[in-house]
Formats: sequence, C-alpha cells, structure tokens
Amino acid sequence: MRKRRTCSHVIADLSANHVERQALLCGYSVERVVHDYGIDMVLYTYTDEDEIEPESVKIQLKATDNLTLLRDGNTISFPVERADLEYWLGEWLPVMLILFDAQEEVAY
Repeated sequence: MRKRRTCSHVIADLSANHVERQALLCGYSVERVVHDYGIDMVLYTYTDEDEIEPESVKIQLKATDNLTLLRDGNTISFPVERADLEYWLGEWLPVMLILFDAQEEVAY
C-alpha cells in the first residue's frame, strides 16, 4: 500500500499558504520550518525604510475542518499538547498560535 496524502496534510498546507499570503500582502516575509518541533514558520518584519527588524515572530499553525465554538458562539476551542504549550511559554518572545478554519478559509 502506498502512502497517502490525507485531509489533515491538505488543510495544514492550506493554513501555511493562507498565513504566507497575508504576510506577503503586508510586506513581510516568512520561512517555513522544515523540522517542526512546535514552530511551523518564522515571520520577518521590516521598517518603513524596508530594513529588516531585529526580532522575528515564531508561529505555530493548527488547522481544522471542524472548528469548535463554545456556547457563546464567539470563543474557539482547540486542543494543544502540553509539551507545545510549555515550549511556547519558555520562548523569549511570544509565539503566535494561528488556527486555520479550512471550511471558511479564515485564520484566527
């Protein structure tokens, strides 16, 4: 039996594409992390003079085709692993967690 490209692979790629597009539209750049241990991409920002800024933003992407809203209809619920949370909290700068809703093609 051959390896298969699953739905989770597709929506993960769509989430990265969505974030990359938004970053590029803002004049920023992103690099995908090849060996993912809790960080999927790094965002680089630039000054008004197009000079790279000294810090970067680490991003963890999560994607779903079944977004869970709480009773209030405004709050999103999505499980994360404790090891990931501890890693992100140990970073010097905040890690941006982006949840991509593949059904609506929107990121939170």
